[in-house]
Amino acid sequence: MTGEPFCWKDKSIQELLAFFESWLNSTPTPQNDGFGYYQLLYDLCYHNTYALQFVEIEPWLSWTSEFTKARGEKMDGPVDPKVIEQWKEFLGEKWNEYVIPEGGYTTFNQFFSRKIKPGARPISGDDTILVAPADSLVNAINSNLTATTQLRTKYEESLNVRQLLDGSQYADVFNGGTAVSCVLLPTVYHWYHAPVGGTVVESRAVSGTSFGMNGGFYTFVNNGNFGGYKSSFGVFGIYHRGYYIIQTEKYGLVAMISVGLDDVNSVNFMPEVNNIPEKNPAKIVRKGDPLGYFAYGGSLVILLFEPGAFSGLKVDQGQQIGGMAPLK
Repeated sequence: MTGEPFCWKDKSIQELLAFFESWLNSTPTPQNDGFGYYQLLYDLCYHNTYALQFVEIEPWLSWTSEFTKARGEKMDGPVDPKVIEQWKEFLGEKWNEYVIPEGGYTTFNQFFSRKIKPGARPISGDDTILVAPADSLVNAINSNLTATTQLRTKYEESLNVRQLLDGSQYADVFNGGTAVSCVLLPTVYHWYHAPVGGTVVESRAVSGTSFGMNGGFYTFVNNGNFGGYKSSFGVFGIYHRGYYIIQTEKYGLVAMISVGLDDVNSVNFMPEVNNIPEKNPAKIVRKGDPLGYFAYGGSLVILLFEPGAFSGLKVDQGQQIGGMAPLK
């Protein structure tokens, strides 16, 4: 990967396979977190019907599934300690927030799915406060959800709640409600936690595709404001994902959908909140309790609320609304 402009025109199938082989064998670093491979793939698929079939229909869909499986095995294999040292230097003081296993991180996924030390993310005891489920970029998506149709708004957004929740019996309660997206960048902590306290009354893993954004990739990236106002969230209804329905005492139902994006897109449940009620009984959770984690790949959490429960993102003067980066 050189970072130079790349053109797929007139490239051969051998060159396409060489691209995937390079991707397969790459290990993310702070300088090359793997995002360039996604961009090149969607450069190929953008407005290209035949290329899009490569990631959406058989037999190529199964091939891409095998690729992501092999990629996951690569991430679970031994990692060069020098790579971990690069990440340690990049993270700086944040490195001290994490639980370092005895002997250090021996695989990239072990590092990627690292745990934080108790107390590293203080949780407000005020029940009226909604907390972020993950270290993420937060954007309001919609203030008038529908459960059955693709709803287009002036910001080009779409969301099919019933599809996201895989036909859940609870999907319709979010009609007219609100949604929030939380996009996890490759450099951050990748566990996700309960945004509210309550009882998990339903949870399920939903199988889906590994590569599915096509043209939506560019609006999702949105010049670094990932998941911002131009994003089309309807595409995430076809990705591998897991969801949780939490019954709160005063604020109705809250849905949390954890979406695994390109490329490994692994979504992992804590055992006690996996497949409720088929496998496990309803589970009481406290705000901030860990519910699961992502292995390597793009990651997104979507929160859904009943009408009137959460009107939007609000802060008081002087409170933090985000972090800034120095201009280069």
